[in-house]
Amino acid sequence: MAIDQSIGNRIRLGITSMNSLANTSGSQATQMMWPIYSLTPLMVPYENDGTVNKQPAYDTDNTYNPQTLLDQTNWGDQNRRHASFNTMYAEVDLFAGLKYRANLGFDLTTSKYNSFAGSDTHMRQGSESTGVSSNNDNMAYTIENLLIYDKTFGNHRIGVTAMQSIQESTSTGARFTGTTLAADYIQWNNFNLFEVIDASSSGNYYSNWSLVSFMGRINYSFMDRYLLTLTGRSDGSSRLAEGRKWHSYPAVALAWKIRQESFMQNVDVISNLKIRAGYGQTSNTSINPYTTLGGLSGTVYSFGDRGVNGYYVSSLPNTELTWEFTKQTNIGLDFGVLGDRINGSVDFYMQATDGVLLGVQLPGSQGVPGSFLKNIGSTENKGLEIVLNGIIMTPSAPGGLSWEVNTNVFFNREEITALQDESVTKDIGNGWFVGYPASAIYDYVKLGIWQTDEAVDAAGFGAKPGDIKLEDLNLDGKIDDSDRKVLGSSQPDLMGGFTSTWGFKGFDLSAVGYFRIGGTISSTLHMPNNYWNRLDGRRGQLKIDYWSENNPTNDMPKPDMSINAARTNVLGYFDGSFLKIRSVNLGYNLDPKFTRWLGVNSGIRVYASVADPFILFSPYLKKGGLDPEPTNFASSDINALAIPGRTLVVGTGIPPVRKFVFGLNVRF
Repeated sequence: MAIDQSIGNRIRLGITSMNSLANTSGSQATQMMWPIYSLTPLMVPYENDGTVNKQPAYDTDNTYNPQTLLDQTNWGDQNRRHASFNTMYAEVDLFAGLKYRANLGFDLTTSKYNSFAGSDTHMRQGSESTGVSSNNDNMAYTIENLLIYDKTFGNHRIGVTAMQSIQESTSTGARFTGTTLAADYIQWNNFNLFEVIDASSSGNYYSNWSLVSFMGRINYSFMDRYLLTLTGRSDGSSRLAEGRKWHSYPAVALAWKIRQESFMQNVDVISNLKIRAGYGQTSNTSINPYTTLGGLSGTVYSFGDRGVNGYYVSSLPNTELTWEFTKQTNIGLDFGVLGDRINGSVDFYMQATDGVLLGVQLPGSQGVPGSFLKNIGSTENKGLEIVLNGIIMTPSAPGGLSWEVNTNVFFNREEITALQDESVTKDIGNGWFVGYPASAIYDYVKLGIWQTDEAVDAAGFGAKPGDIKLEDLNLDGKIDDSDRKVLGSSQPDLMGGFTSTWGFKGFDLSAVGYFRIGGTISSTLHMPNNYWNRLDGRRGQLKIDYWSENNPTNDMPKPDMSINAARTNVLGYFDGSFLKIRSVNLGYNLDPKFTRWLGVNSGIRVYASVADPFILFSPYLKKGGLDPEPTNFASSDINALAIPGRTLVVGTGIPPVRKFVFGLNVRF
């Protein structure tokens, strides 16, 4: 809902509110993927009396029949989420050229999750029945006060903006877990009936942070040809250490509209030519509140003949933690030719980030789990983006054929330029390597598969024909951690996209594409510590090229569950290049003269679209992969991909979905 209203000639008000309510259930069913995948179709799904055979596998295998999901008397879950986003503004003209504007925003999100799994389910497999109830909410507001002055004096135009703002966010969470319920049908509806109720620290929390900002900006234009912008900003964050909460940073931007110069007046082929340049700083304070204070967590200690509640240090304080800030330089060119029939831009940028906020892994001897957040190291980003738009065909008459194409090509080069000090060039524990991106992949080098005629050489490395052949980088006659190196990263060499739009006699058709050249895909599908590719040869899996004596491939090793899982991630790295169509959209606008009898004066548009319809090119797909775009982050069992939670991977966590949409737009 949006409302804009003018009160007289000097006051304007506006309100926008968006609200949503979503209810979902059945999320626990995703835990049944292994039974669905691993149970052979030769097993008997039903008992003689027609009831579901709960555990159709061998007696030693407690894998449950997926059809047990149909009976929801002993399991279930509900997730309800409500979100409300509201903005309001008031604008007042104080006098000629000066106005005051107030922007207010208020957001509220709440979620409630309940779940239950009985003891006789795949989720619990004979363990105690378990119920969970959690509630989370977040309230945030923003208030901005602005004074805006804009005035023209002959060939000079001056604009001044002054801003003061405050943001605050408060989050709370409550989570309870109950175990051992006498009657499964009660589920989560009465936690008082659980034998044991626990409120762990993982879901019970309170968090509050605030940010105060001041900003001033001056825009100056001479003859609408030479442009200058000067900006100064200062922010104060409650998340940072005392005495280090504030950071001030400047910005300057220049532009020259060359096309408006007198020497360009007779150059008719060029319709637009503008050069831009800018320099500025931005900052980042996106760390969890209270990080600078350190933390305690509850635990139970042995004391006498019983346990007592106590606390341990779960994170160390850092009284010097401050802003991470980035200096950026931009140079750009806007152009247009043939009356802007062809137009576009070229932009080059360079960013240097200092005081990077990163968590340093602590040695176990410290006695403090987790990482220690510090302002360490620096990174650099630089890139180039080219945008080109063209009108290929214009209709010679109303309803004629039209065709427009919009394209962009860009690349970005990121690298870590420094760590704690100049003597440190790599931090293997954290996955940081000077000269490489933060998404660097550090692993063994796969040379191929040991072949039959290499049995003697393979035995020297504790391997046999059919095993993965890894490179002995230090030539010490064995494969260990010292034989790992940076293999690449998810950073592509080049990316881009295009949109092509056609129109003809009321029809409009558009196609949106995206491409990527280079970079490394980390596919958990092809890593044998993933259940889709177990290397046990006992069930249908990915269609891959296994080694055998009759098929001496260098692609995948022979099925062998005894293989060292820590060294099989090398099977999951692929060329990340692809070309895909993101969407195809077709519409038709009915002539208003045929719809006026319905009271529709502006017409009706019928449309259909499909999202992610097909992939035109991908080496990864040829190897049995899914969509080559990363879907999630590495989980904790894939440590070779550097740091879990930071490396993008392609897997089954969020499978690709092709969506079809049909709709009708009616304009009254």
